[in-house]
Amino acid sequence: MKEDGMSMITGVVLVLLAALVAFYAYSEWKVHEKNTQTQTLIQLCHGKIKARARFESKVNFTKTDILEQGSKVSILGVVDLMNGLGAMIPHKYLCEIDATTTQFKSEPILMVEGWTPKDALRDILLERQR
Repeated sequence: MKEDGMSMITGVVLVLLAALVAFYAYSEWKVHEKNTQTQTLIQLCHGKIKARARFESKVNFTKTDILEQGSKVSILGVVDLMNGLGAMIPHKYLCEIDATTTQFKSEPILMVEGWTPKDALRDILLERQR
């Protein structure tokens, strides 16, 4: 009788261990899937920003942050763009993308870093009118 109880406990422990391993593998797969989707959205945003640069080969993304609000993903950060004199000028950028459709909610915003909020607001409004 004692032996049957031990084999039953061993069986339960093995089932729990297998379930734990399966759960861990599933959670790791979900994290990998999310990271892959996030990287795809970042590449889409960076591609749009690069397309707007005067010298596409001289674009250097120095900071990227991600904010998620439901299916809306905001990708924002700092990018250095070369001007006509060869100087690298830091700019702030913002892309808003629907994560389910990978469609942009609006055109990406790109502005020179260091402008006052009043200037930035004016530039955003002018950019939205184009």
